[in-house]
Amino acid sequence: MSNDKLLHYKKSYKEYSIQYAHDTLPINFFENKLRNAYYSSKIPKNGFWNGKERKKVNEEVFLNNYGNQRVGIDSNSLTIVIEEIENKISLKVYSTFKNRTVGSTYFRTRKILNFITYNTDSKNLYIGTINKKKVKMINKKLKVNCFYDHSITQLRLYIRRMIRDMVYGTIGKSDDIYSSLIVNTNHGNEESFEVFKVFFNILSNKTNIELNCDSSDLDKEMFKFYLQDNNFKYPDTYSEFSSIPFPKSKLKKYGNIVTLIMSELGLKGKKVREILNQLNDVDIVKVYDLYRMLGVDYFNKLNNSVFVGTETPSYLKLDIIKQRNHNFNKLLNNFDKRRIVNLLNDNTRFSLIMDHLQIIKNLKNYSHDFKMKFTDRDSFNAEHYEVAEIYDSYKKGIITRNYGDLFKEKIEDVIMGTNGVDYHPVLLLTTKDFNEESQHQSNCVRTYIEKSNCVIISLREGSPNGDERATIEYRFHRKEMVRVQSLGKYNKNLTAMYDTPLEILDSRIKELYRKDILHLPSMVKKFKNGKTIERRAHFKEHDSKDLFLETSPMWDNSEDNDENFFDLDLFF
Repeated sequence: MSNDKLLHYKKSYKEYSIQYAHDTLPINFFENKLRNAYYSSKIPKNGFWNGKERKKVNEEVFLNNYGNQRVGIDSNSLTIVIEEIENKISLKVYSTFKNRTVGSTYFRTRKILNFITYNTDSKNLYIGTINKKKVKMINKKLKVNCFYDHSITQLRLYIRRMIRDMVYGTIGKSDDIYSSLIVNTNHGNEESFEVFKVFFNILSNKTNIELNCDSSDLDKEMFKFYLQDNNFKYPDTYSEFSSIPFPKSKLKKYGNIVTLIMSELGLKGKKVREILNQLNDVDIVKVYDLYRMLGVDYFNKLNNSVFVGTETPSYLKLDIIKQRNHNFNKLLNNFDKRRIVNLLNDNTRFSLIMDHLQIIKNLKNYSHDFKMKFTDRDSFNAEHYEVAEIYDSYKKGIITRNYGDLFKEKIEDVIMGTNGVDYHPVLLLTTKDFNEESQHQSNCVRTYIEKSNCVIISLREGSPNGDERATIEYRFHRKEMVRVQSLGKYNKNLTAMYDTPLEILDSRIKELYRKDILHLPSMVKKFKNGKTIERRAHFKEHDSKDLFLETSPMWDNSEDNDENFFDLDLFF
């Protein structure tokens, strides 16, 4: 067969910009940079430059300033190609970023290739990234038959964002932290969907398998296509299992997704098969945990609605599920199991029950044997609050954090959504805030209450008390704030609806840090006996002899780590 390439689609976009600088520096410029942790004590190779503004320009202006060291220049290019070689159909996205800073003659170049390739012979999907610095390879990644991390959707969003910023976006910087954020987020959307319509139509024509080009979840659509092309059996609720990586060897062995899951997890019975085949939003972890915890007899007494939910993390291997062993069944007699079944059938959240059992188990480490006495949902809620308070009195005090007098007011300003829904950032500061967020989202954010390097914000739809929300972690670096986590309830990946609010929130928090409105955290911790400790986070001063510069702040004391600190009278 010929090795000739068949080009189905090609489009290119380019963007140029120039950064201007002031001719002078304020006397205290260097000291302010050090105080705000933007630089180590080392002066940059090309000196300090006081940025003035950045503007988009055409190619002619860019080339005319190519060697002008009094300005910085940037060029970005995006090329999208869909091509066919023998039995391989590929979507390739080439991105090139080139810039020279003010005062420098050196150009930094970064080349990134993102690609999706489907092999119609082996019937495998390949998704990868190649990252180069000029010609030097930085890293490369390749995933085979991967549908669980939304790589395809993320690539579409990447194409949309690049086109939006390069073609329709504006570049500008002023003291108004919202000045450069007014961009129509729909720009680039049509172009990005056009790319995947072409790609999907080619696959459909080659395999005679229909693909929905307008699907809101391209990864799940591709997952279905992959199963059909390989003749693997799947239920109508196939999309429920796209978050689980299935080795192709095991799919070939069992030939059926449901049979594979039941065999690998040791699940048996008509009820389990019915749940996996018929229920939408089935939570496999909940099925596994309840099967192991209650035994088949009490498991069969549960309503099918108990297993409906979204508590399964976005990415979960069957091998990891099999490793879950909380030994809660050893805490439970048949009367306890019956009460738990009644609670679950009364719509009590399973994660709350698991949390309840875990706390009781942990209390045994303090020789505290707590006996469950609840009889219904109301008494369970009261008992859960009681046991949580007891455990907190052993484990930790009551904490209040602070990031500066104005930060809470500035960061909690409402964000207007493009879908007609406003988004409300809520800054988590107290033990109560963290516990409430953790319980609502079924995540472990409550364990972040004492971290010295982060800011936790709950981004809520509709109102400050909105039920739909994202839990977001930002971390302090010396030079900037970095968003490291942004997840929904049960640690689910966020939908595309959050893209724009997150971009606005990112810009807002970075600007507040740059303007020294966001400070490193301080913390007050109060214990039941009246003992109080205070902490302030700080960056370790850089010693020129140290080869490594600490990029994360640390607390200025660790008083409660003293083994004598907990010689307290907690029982009164």
